[in-house]
Amino acid sequence: MKRTACVIACIAVLAAGCGSSDNGSDAQTKPAAGLASTVTQDGVYAVGKDIKPGVYTAKGECAAYTASSADFDIMDDNADDDAYISGSMRVGDVQRIELHDGEFFTSRSCSAWTREASSKAASADPATLAGGCEILMGKGKVAQAALGFTGKKESAADKASRGRLQDQLFTVVGANNPKLADPAGQLVDFLDDPAAYLDDDGKVGSTVLRAFSDIQKACAHQSN
Repeated sequence: MKRTACVIACIAVLAAGCGSSDNGSDAQTKPAAGLASTVTQDGVYAVGKDIKPGVYTAKGECAAYTASSADFDIMDDNADDDAYISGSMRVGDVQRIELHDGEFFTSRSCSAWTREASSKAASADPATLAGGCEILMGKGKVAQAALGFTGKKESAADKASRGRLQDQLFTVVGANNPKLADPAGQLVDFLDDPAAYLDDDGKVGSTVLRAFSDIQKACAHQSN
């Protein structure tokens, strides 16, 4: 599921035309004098040799992932799935990815990636309860905002907003958050087709409300 989501994101970004760059689409491993803590160009980077391991963030839409081999291409249908490790995920207004020694990091159509100082981590870790709650219930109130869609006729802006909410909800799902992945996944499914989850009165149904309640309870317990 993780790779599928990243493939969809890659296709969306590259098809939108943001993938054009002076570097071309065939990313090559970039040499580096010492270990860099920023990535400013499309390419494949060896973590621990070209760039420092750690948590990196970049603004805007982008396609990025890690693999166990430098020649893995997520857009190649014949690529070895076992080589894929993880893809970047949206956390608030940024894309976030965690890089480890020995991995190969591919960045395409991204703005500059910047490594977070370990003592001053700015982005929420979607794999932890605290981080998942910050994403779902913190600024932007992602989980609550999801309940506002009823499947009625929507504008292009509404559709785009629904897609952004799904991206942020899926960040928690893709990170396999122990307490929040299941209810967040139910909200992702709801946003796929809101009308299918309404009750006879046209209101959000019990399955969706229960998922939101589960998120609320888990996050309330975390804050105590």
